[in-house]
Amino acid sequence: MPTPTYVALAKTVLTGTQATVTFSSIASTYTDLVVLINARGDDATDISTMYVRINGDTGANYSYTRLFSFGTAVNSDRAGNQSNFASAGFYNASTSTSNTFSNVEFYLPSYTASIKKIISSSSAVEINSTSSGVNGAGASLYGSTTAISSLTIVNNSGNFVSGSRFDLYGIKNS
Repeated sequence: MPTPTYVALAKTVLTGTQATVTFSSIASTYTDLVVLINARGDDATDISTMYVRINGDTGANYSYTRLFSFGTAVNSDRAGNQSNFASAGFYNASTSTSNTFSNVEFYLPSYTASIKKIISSSSAVEINSTSSGVNGAGASLYGSTTAISSLTIVNNSGNFVSGSRFDLYGIKNS
């Protein structure tokens, strides 16, 4: 089995607030893509949600299933024919533990293949207040068979704050 090699393609570290971060002109020379995120939001809650928009597509071409735990409670949800986004990640918002940034990962295998695109997500949020945090995992399907050339990370409500970091990697099998 080949050993995957992560190649850093792009990095964005925010110096102010913004609602979206876009990686564009993604080369088609890798097998998979990975986005690693360390983020915090400014919406007035403990936890917020982010999504991935592919190739700027805002049509109803996305579906997802999510599993997540809030402290000791376990939940799930799913939706089909969603507009604008796929695969959610949870992260710290303004009323959670001060200066805490969450970890989120989006994995996009076979992003150049002429097939519908699969996206997996995982996230970990530390709150240290009334609950112990949030862990989430998701699986999404993007209905287009076009190769992925751009990804936009979208804050569900509010903005990502200064210091939030977004890294895009291409994976090559060596």
